[in-house]
Amino acid sequence: MTHPGRYHLHLTLHGAAAMHGWWDDETVARRMHRQTVGEYGQPGTHVTLTDEQARQLVMDHEQTASDDQAETEDGWPDVYGDSPPVDDYRLGCGPAGDATS
Repeated sequence: MTHPGRYHLHLTLHGAAAMHGWWDDETVARRMHRQTVGEYGQPGTHVTLTDEQARQLVMDHEQTASDDQAETEDGWPDVYGDSPPVDDYRLGCGPAGDATS
């Protein structure tokens, strides 16, 4: 029995196998690894690319909660960090009441 390809991509979500793929071309396999990380990159994601012929790990990406942005109480990413509330800013001004040039 022949392998479907030399390079094997494996996606695990929260410890459970979610997807895998095989490619003969390393450039294509590396691109698919990056694409998979981009599409599924979230805490609990682990994406590996192995060269089955050489029996080597080619690329490895594991994303934990500390790799990701902090989340707010409602579970959404905290994209603003310590920024003041939006209503404290107006076009051409700093915080409310502080005129800037």
